[in-house]
Amino acid sequence: MPNDPFYHTATWYSICSLVKQRSHGMCEVVGCNERGKVVDHIISRRNGGVDSADNARHLCRRHDNQVKEKSDGTRKSNGVFKIVGCDVDGWPLSATN
Repeated sequence: MPNDPFYHTATWYSICSLVKQRSHGMCEVVGCNERGKVVDHIISRRNGGVDSADNARHLCRRHDNQVKEKSDGTRKSNGVFKIVGCDVDGWPLSATN
């Protein structure tokens, strides 16, 4: 949650730095070739997720918006990403991948 003071701590900034290094600045959703813009907990803090790079991911704006946590703690789209584009060989990917 953006208003949580944790997201302004040295610990969170350190986790973000590690995640961004791991992702090489790119969205970590398989098949996405966009730049990462948001570091996000995979399992939210509210749902017992730990504060570690292993429980965080670097997402582009589109993928972050697809799974953004709602006020009740659930995620939009049940946390499922919709990939649109092409694989590394140029074959189209379906929106259900």
